[in-house]
Formats: sequence, C-alpha cells, structure tokens
Amino acid sequence: MDFHGQTIRALTLLGASGLFFAGLPYLPLSEAVAIVYSEAIFVVLLAPILLGERLLARNAIAALVGFIGVLLVVRPQSSLSSLIGPCLLLLSAFCGALSMIQIRKLKASEDSSLTVLFFTAFGAALTGLSLFFTWRTPTIKHLFIMASLATLATAGQLLFTIAVRRESAARLAPYTYTSIIWATLFGFLVWGETLSLVPVVGIVAIVGSSIAVAVREQPPEGPAV
Repeated sequence: MDFHGQTIRALTLLGASGLFFAGLPYLPLSEAVAIVYSEAIFVVLLAPILLGERLLARNAIAALVGFIGVLLVVRPQSSLSSLIGPCLLLLSAFCGALSMIQIRKLKASEDSSLTVLFFTAFGAALTGLSLFFTWRTPTIKHLFIMASLATLATAGQLLFTIAVRRESAARLAPYTYTSIIWATLFGFLVWGETLSLVPVVGIVAIVGSSIAVAVREQPPEGPAV
C-alpha cells in the first residue's frame, strides 16, 4: 500500500469536508454546493501541473467561464464577514481538487475499496480526537442520522473513487454538479431557501463550463496551451 499517497489523499479530502461544513452556515445550501463544486475549475488548472495532463484552450475558456460563475454566486461585497463563508467553501473546493488529483497519482495496484477504507479509518481517528473536548451524548434519532450519513457517504466515496481511477480527473469532476440540483430542491423543501437571478446565472455558468469539459472530444494532436 502506498501509505504516503493514501495519507495525502485522506488529508486533502478531510480538509475539503471540514471546510465545507465550516462554510455551510453562511450561505444557502444550493449556493454553498455550487461554490464547492467549482473544484472542477481547480482540477482543470492543476491537472497539467500535477498530473502532466494537457491544458487545452477549450478547457481554459471553460475554467474562465466557471470562475465568472463563481463570482456571480459569491457576489463579493465590501463587508469582510460576507466573504468568510465563500472563502471557506473555495478552500474546500481547492482541497477537493487536490484529493481528486491524488487519486489519479496513486499506483494502479491500489485497490479502490482500500482507498476508501483508509480515508474512513484515518478520518475517524483524526476527527475522533475532538470528542475529548466537544462530546455530546447522541440520541437514538441522532445515531440513526449519523448511521445513514455514514452509509451514503461510504457508498458515494467508493463509486467516486472507482470512477476517477478509470477516467481523466478533469473530465469526471463536472458530473458531481448534479448535487446542485438536489441541494436547491432540499434547500427549498426543508428551509424554504430561494435563489435570486444573479446566483442562478452563476450556477448555470459553473455547470455549463463543467459540462463543456466533460463532453469534450479526445484532445487533438497539437501544442498544449
């Protein structure tokens, strides 16, 4: 087992998760998810540097459009407090992109289930240290919710890891954007959250740029950008 590579992957993914939960209270669920899934932009930009993949002009333009979409969702203001949530979520996206790239860097012999198991055990051990300071006895309801989250998260991680191992990181990243649809729906049904026109345009720009990367043809034979 590539212990060093697995540790880097676990740390980056754990950082992405922690930063997401830290930034979640500051924004509506759909906007928060949209910002986090701008990780596809980071993957497109980092893959040539860290994986040696070619950065095509089409991908560069898509990344630029996606970045504009992020700005529309974040809507930067003069208030520093209004930027806390977006900054945390953008850092989460960056860590998520590094995690995706690290999966591709792991040796082909590394089993996907082992990668998921390592992250689960590593994350449980590291975050478990906080229980010494913030322990609260869970109720039966809370235990059921946590068990459901653990089951769904493990299944998602396993499927996602298998997918990334089989395809280019930059091409697969955009497919996670279907979560924005679910986040918008759940945000409306559970908390009554609605979106104004500007963030909707931003989300469309992010998703559109990601789809442009996902459906691209095989890279042409020519100089990289």
